[in-house]
Amino acid sequence: MIAPDRLKIEVSVPYPGIFRLIFLRLTPWSEAPRPATHTILERKAAHDREQETGLHAFDFALTQGTDIKRATNDASFHTETEDEDGAFSTGAPRIVKLIESIWYDDERVVIKSARSRLEIGRTPFSLALFDETERKVLETAPEHAFYMERTASGMSFAAPIGTAFYGLGHGDIEEMDPTLDWRGKKVPVWHDHLPGPSRVILPLVYTSHGAAVLIDNPHPAHLDLAATRDDRWSYETLDGTIDLYVWGAPTIKALLPKYYTLFGRQPLPPLWSLGYMQSKFGYRNETELLRIAHKLREKEIPSDVLILDLYWFRQMGDLTFDRRAFPEPKRMIEQLRSLGFHLIVIEEPYVTVKSRNFPFADKMGLLGKKGDGRTYTFPFWPGEAGLVDFTSPLAQRWWADLHLPLMDLGIAGWWTDLVEPEVHPTDMIHHAGPAPHVHNTLSLGMHEAIYTAHMDIRPEMRLFIMSRSAWFGSGRYGVGVWSGDVHTSWDHLKKQPALMLSMSLAGFPLWNSDIGGFIGDEPSPELYLRWLQFGIFTPQVRPHGAGSPREPWAFGEEVEALARATIRLRYRLLPYIYTMAYQLFAEGLPYVRPLTLETDDPAFLREGNMYMFGDHLLVAPVTEEGQKTLRLRLPSGVWFDLFARTCYGSSHGSDGNDIKGWVHENMRCKDGRNDYVLASSDEQPANEANLWIERPVEHSVERPVERYEIPLFVKAGALIPTVRPADHTGRLNGTEVHLIAVPGNGRGYLYEDDGESLAYQHGDYRLIRFEQSVSGETVTLTIETVHPTRSVSRDRRAAPDDDVFQTLNHLSNTGRPASDAFSSGLSGMEKSTFVEEHVASSQNEMPKMSKHWILHWFGARPQKVLVNGQVLGDEHILSNETVQGQTLSDQVQRIESLFDGFYTIDLGKLALDEVHTIVLRR
Repeated sequence: MIAPDRLKIEVSVPYPGIFRLIFLRLTPWSEAPRPATHTILERKAAHDREQETGLHAFDFALTQGTDIKRATNDASFHTETEDEDGAFSTGAPRIVKLIESIWYDDERVVIKSARSRLEIGRTPFSLALFDETERKVLETAPEHAFYMERTASGMSFAAPIGTAFYGLGHGDIEEMDPTLDWRGKKVPVWHDHLPGPSRVILPLVYTSHGAAVLIDNPHPAHLDLAATRDDRWSYETLDGTIDLYVWGAPTIKALLPKYYTLFGRQPLPPLWSLGYMQSKFGYRNETELLRIAHKLREKEIPSDVLILDLYWFRQMGDLTFDRRAFPEPKRMIEQLRSLGFHLIVIEEPYVTVKSRNFPFADKMGLLGKKGDGRTYTFPFWPGEAGLVDFTSPLAQRWWADLHLPLMDLGIAGWWTDLVEPEVHPTDMIHHAGPAPHVHNTLSLGMHEAIYTAHMDIRPEMRLFIMSRSAWFGSGRYGVGVWSGDVHTSWDHLKKQPALMLSMSLAGFPLWNSDIGGFIGDEPSPELYLRWLQFGIFTPQVRPHGAGSPREPWAFGEEVEALARATIRLRYRLLPYIYTMAYQLFAEGLPYVRPLTLETDDPAFLREGNMYMFGDHLLVAPVTEEGQKTLRLRLPSGVWFDLFARTCYGSSHGSDGNDIKGWVHENMRCKDGRNDYVLASSDEQPANEANLWIERPVEHSVERPVERYEIPLFVKAGALIPTVRPADHTGRLNGTEVHLIAVPGNGRGYLYEDDGESLAYQHGDYRLIRFEQSVSGETVTLTIETVHPTRSVSRDRRAAPDDDVFQTLNHLSNTGRPASDAFSSGLSGMEKSTFVEEHVASSQNEMPKMSKHWILHWFGARPQKVLVNGQVLGDEHILSNETVQGQTLSDQVQRIESLFDGFYTIDLGKLALDEVHTIVLRR
């Protein structure tokens, strides 16, 4: 092992509360501590940010008595006000110091930042991290805290009994159990296409104790998560620099946003990409593709995207349409757009020797090389091929230029396949180094190239990329991932929720899977339907498979009808889902969240099947063949089972008496009581002081589950914006808001913008807040626009609000916080989407913007409803009967009326520039 006086560590604070340590080798082994790959690829965002903020590292050697070389300790940094609204804050930026204090002596160094503290022991070396509550959340193991040999270097951390490990991304699905916790596993940090799904491991670990550890090193490595020894976990790399980031927080949920400050915010996707995407392997010609498009419309199945697999080109690497199969691609794309479809095409990082582009790439040295400098080609299933060297700036620019004609044709998005890369000879040489050193980051280089092309042609519009692999920073280019070539099996469906949650925690929350499975026999109708039900409540929805159709009508009339209703449910929820996209961009919270983020109950530490879909909905997908009974345990709080129309939760105060509340005759608690609690989990009704809820109890659910059901639970106090479904996002009626309200104390939001441009980065968006409070027999609901749109034209660039937005003109922003950066946009909508109605109160006044509000009330019938003090007539309050039959028609109606509420209350048109108060009295 290297002697202590041959080791240097650079310490810096790139963002308040985040500590970075770079472990450097010194002479005689090497004078160059960082490989070129770090500078060119994954280190780019952090490097740019340091240049902007003027940060300097703190250098010291781990030798007793050596002085610490300190460049500065008074750098300041702009950050956001952290108030109770979180991402939806309207507070002004405040100035905080990156480093609050530094203290050191011969034994240790202590650095404080944003109320967190890092202690570095010098003899022997050790690390300890304390969060803002002074709780130790991370420490190195007593032995092998850090080691460096000629062939490997690594670190070991303590792993107290009971510690769970989250994040990391996609592992080997055959070795995974359907839980979130990686404890007890050995994980290679090497992207690979396994038989079936891809392994995409990113060395980002969150612990249940409230620590985050990120190692920005793309070289081959291994993580041992308390597998060899149950009291420690370790990271070991065969090469490269250990570039370590650590941060802590009182909760796991509070850890997540800081990732995006390091590698860039995930921009809002196009709205159309959140709708239904139809795909298979594959549509072979223009006639077939247009036939599918027309059939989707004829059958009234909402859909926004059609995807072309590899039959659209002749040779891999051509990046041009095969005119034999697609003779007039521009006209075809125009026809699809007229039907409301966007077209996405697949591409791969390979160029076959028969490709029209191979001679130029070979001549210009744009592909990976042999040791003698010649182009490296190898046998591959599409034919002898070379691999594009995406570490080369010249190769990136060439690849970007190949996309420009396709963008002119109207291609809307890009599907990057085989980008682990699937085949990558270890003796291949790249511009930035040998293959093993750049392997994990080649996908990032490919994404950068596509982004470059996008900014050339569509600088004001959002970029969509769906990829099979990614690295830290890919998300800032709009990259989402899917789980790879999964099998058409119940076992692989069962593991999808945990894969999704792990990848979301690893910094890639825009996720989907091949609904129905990709490899294997044709999925059974039941498997397809259950996978689709799960897919509706994932960030993106995309059936795909090889060898057999994946359109809903391919599985019989019953599945077709149920699938149509299920997809319509997705479209109804799009305002809620798009608001989640805004929350991700603004606050760093993913669309889907493990239950351990929402509760401190240890029973949910490893839960990998149930999850939260946004703030208000709990999803429990059915993943067992022939399952007839639903058995699960809900977190503490009050929950409403949407299909069963049943509530679960505590209904007793500390004195043992029932709490008064709104009751509907069809609503019953599990044990027969009908006193549905209005108070949310930890809040006290204002006038019920003697009935304080100390802590709602958890509830076990056991009930029959039908084939058409999607087990779905909603929190008490939930306020969920929805819309009438349409055949595509361009036809959603933005003049109406259908607001789902479950009695209780709570808050919700509706985010709106043009759906396709980057104007949101200049403040052109609207944010509407809903708040619900309960006081005895009265529920008060307020609706308020907290950020009005500025109506920036999509045809020109708006002037930035302040200097912060100079860094947000491109999607590859560095993640610097900015108050107006807490905004976002939709994509691909027609002008009719989210358009307000203009109402003039007199000829002499400017018209006011308004929306028609419809309340879907999941409580007892109110005896009186007041809207801004005016009593609403009984004719505006309609009762909704729950469908009880079991015919196919009944089942379809149950799905489509899932969010209708017990009563529909027409609140009328409400101006958007006013605060509105709705009072419901028992």
